[in-house]
Amino acid sequence: MIDKTVHEPLDSAEHSTTGTRAARMAARVGILALILLAVVIGVRPLSIPPPMDQAPAPQDFSVARALGDLETITAETRAMGTPGLAAAQAYLADQLTALGFETQISENLSVEQHAEAGVVTVAQSHNVLARLPGTDSTGAVLVAGHLDSVHTTTAASDCGGCSVGVLETARALRAGPPLRNDVIFLIEDGEETTRAGALSFVLEHPWAQDVRVALNQEAMGSKGASLLYVTGPQNGWLMRQALRAMPRPVAYSFANDLVWGTGTGGSDLDQYLMTAPVGLGLVYVGNVPAYHSMQDNVANLDLRTWQHQGDNILTMARHFGNLPLDGTLTAPDLVYFTLVEGVTVQYAAWVGIVLALLAAVGLIVLAVIGLRRKALSGRGILFGVLVFLPLMLAAMALSGALWYAIRLLDPRLQVFLIGISYDRPWYTLAFVALSAGLMTAGYALFKRTLWLELSVGAAAWWALLALLTAWRVPGSGPLFAWPVLAALPLLAVAVFGRRSSPGWAYIAVAAVAAAGAALIVSPAINFLGIFSGRAELIMGLPVIALLPAPLAAMLAGLLLPVTDEVGGGRRWVAPAALAALAAVLLAGVALTADFNLERPKPNMAAYVMDENEAAWYTLGGQVGNQRASLLDEWTEQFFSQGAEETSFSPWGVYYMDSAYPAYRSPAPRADLPAPQFEVISDQRDAAGVRRVQLRVSAGAEAPMRVLRLEAASGLDEVRILGESLAEMTHVDAPAQTLWIEIYGLTGEEIALDLALRGEGGVTLMMEERLFSLPELADMPITPRPDWMMPSPTFVSDMTLARYTFTLP
Repeated sequence: MIDKTVHEPLDSAEHSTTGTRAARMAARVGILALILLAVVIGVRPLSIPPPMDQAPAPQDFSVARALGDLETITAETRAMGTPGLAAAQAYLADQLTALGFETQISENLSVEQHAEAGVVTVAQSHNVLARLPGTDSTGAVLVAGHLDSVHTTTAASDCGGCSVGVLETARALRAGPPLRNDVIFLIEDGEETTRAGALSFVLEHPWAQDVRVALNQEAMGSKGASLLYVTGPQNGWLMRQALRAMPRPVAYSFANDLVWGTGTGGSDLDQYLMTAPVGLGLVYVGNVPAYHSMQDNVANLDLRTWQHQGDNILTMARHFGNLPLDGTLTAPDLVYFTLVEGVTVQYAAWVGIVLALLAAVGLIVLAVIGLRRKALSGRGILFGVLVFLPLMLAAMALSGALWYAIRLLDPRLQVFLIGISYDRPWYTLAFVALSAGLMTAGYALFKRTLWLELSVGAAAWWALLALLTAWRVPGSGPLFAWPVLAALPLLAVAVFGRRSSPGWAYIAVAAVAAAGAALIVSPAINFLGIFSGRAELIMGLPVIALLPAPLAAMLAGLLLPVTDEVGGGRRWVAPAALAALAAVLLAGVALTADFNLERPKPNMAAYVMDENEAAWYTLGGQVGNQRASLLDEWTEQFFSQGAEETSFSPWGVYYMDSAYPAYRSPAPRADLPAPQFEVISDQRDAAGVRRVQLRVSAGAEAPMRVLRLEAASGLDEVRILGESLAEMTHVDAPAQTLWIEIYGLTGEEIALDLALRGEGGVTLMMEERLFSLPELADMPITPRPDWMMPSPTFVSDMTLARYTFTLP
């Protein structure tokens, strides 16, 4: 028979060693305060950049020197193929030349074939390049950042700060002592659309073969610390050197696992690693709602953030610039995480396996001792193992359902904004509290099972995940191994019985264990919360509630003895308190959140015209087919003839399978110059294959064009601008439909050579995209109020003119 008296709460008469009721209450408050402090300390490194040096030397990175350059290049948007991008490229090239560098602006034509997606991208990009020779070079260090933007922003962060950061790094290195190795400075074009600039550099520029270490910069927001978020494979040597070089590193290997686990590195670094042995990327991710919007401007950029990123890139460029780079630079992956501000833990992946084994073995030993002492029962532990996953999934599902319902009811959450809501951090905190509360409430239903046994069952899942991650994704292993190791002393004291220990000692163990686990897990929850808004926008799922929920719910299961202690043995205290906290946060946001000058409402209109008709479109976020937020005092001017419910894709016509709720209304036709389709030749060769040469001249000077080729009998061969699309179509696998996206070839003629199968003809449809709404004589467009801005979609405030040519 189990002696349950050893598990009674601190309120028990047998546990009066802590003194008065007030003292016991103070102890519980102390535990909560220590947990809260651990969370604040854990999330601070990613959230708060270090202070700035007020008097930087000439060889230091200085945002004060660079700020004027940033203001100059952000005077207008810099979408690929626009005058704003060309002006910024010329300005930065002039600045590099004035520093004494031999500067190039390379012009690159790239043709990429994506056979699985059935899409070809053609891009005319321009890169700004300069090179600082070393004294005895063993290879080159690449310092890179892209200059182009999307058309809905002037992009002070993404990525004006990156490109000006390249310039300021060049200025600082030129002013400092000579380096051993060459440093290549690359300000690339096309990252937002095609990666054409980075790809062209790697495939065509002779300097690319010299690069041994690639350092790339990115931004997704306007605040926060500079995060070393991604590296290439076999990063052991690179990460040890980088963490040694950076003055105040912030780095989490779980972020690297997450980024690559979603498919790619998510930046131009992917291209650089095609030739460079090693490379890494920096990013800052505070204030994500500013991403790709007019809120990404110089006024909203936290200069401390920019300084931190600049310090990191400069110190690494200088460090790698003096290392021998002619040897093997790859080494087994490193596990790393910033524990507290200024302290980044690092160890080899095999150490992570050892730690996971220690956690698992320690838990097994503890369970065996508990069974022998009859402090635990096998049935109770097994029950704890079995209910853990259903309870966690239920907590996730209920949290997700509530968030989905909130978005259905609140039109302010139905707008198209990358971060979903300006209040995303408060929503994340609310759903962390709610999921933990739901998990604890689920456990409270099982009154016949000791919470200690349920906690050991939860710890078994943590230990299993620690082993699996240490083996398959070692960068994420610390998220599971270290919390188990932190919780083992707490579970041990509970197993051995608190009557043999002073009450205050148990409280201390409980507080330290809970704080240690929270310290490790809170940065990951914070990181997942930051990326949840973007993920929700793309996936259409209630990800803001779902992404942080698993770790929060799992942590609640692991720390049930602490919950028991804080609740004084009353199982419903913690669930009720956590639910109340979530309710207060959600209600507080609902009552105070609104759009204003500091938090502009995003909205959009698109003008679509073909040979037969013209129409206005406006769309919002993907929330249960809702359209409540679409018509407002600005967009309603386009719908005076009524609003027809429809759908429209924020990514463009070739992504209509990802269309969002929209309104449509008839529009007057704009007077736009039409493109010309000219057949140069049309004949059959000796083998009977019909070969057609077409020339398509631009109508309006559109920075982007989309071509769609349809041939019922199949396309045996296609060439565009002399480049064969052999990966897309050939004799053995003729294509009936082919998409071609064209970027940056503003106003230029497009040459198409086709080989057609059989007797059928071909239909060519072209969409020209202008980054503005048309000027209509009969319908002047009223500008937005100051508290509104264009939605960060690829079709916001855009004219899409569609034309069709059929060759029988």
